[in-house]
Amino acid sequence: MNLIEKSKTYLDILCNKMSNRSVGSAGNLEATAFFKQILEEYSWKTEIEKFDAMDWETEGVNLSCGTEKFSAASSPYSNGCNETAELICINNLE
Repeated sequence: MNLIEKSKTYLDILCNKMSNRSVGSAGNLEATAFFKQILEEYSWKTEIEKFDAMDWETEGVNLSCGTEKFSAASSPYSNGCNETAELICINNLE
């Protein structure tokens, strides 16, 4: 296998086979170890700096007003909450 084919294989593994590579996640640690192994196979000297990082998983979002439900997504690394507040329109298509 030539270098271009190997590169495509490595990218496929990193981008399609390893899920959730966000900082601090198990997938990120797996990807780091994989990349380190590949570089060392090409005789590169590698070092991994360890640091504390928060892992994050969403538990979903529920946004509703009365019986109407709205599509929403949680922002990565945002803290969870359970709030009730007045819903006001701050912008519209008109």
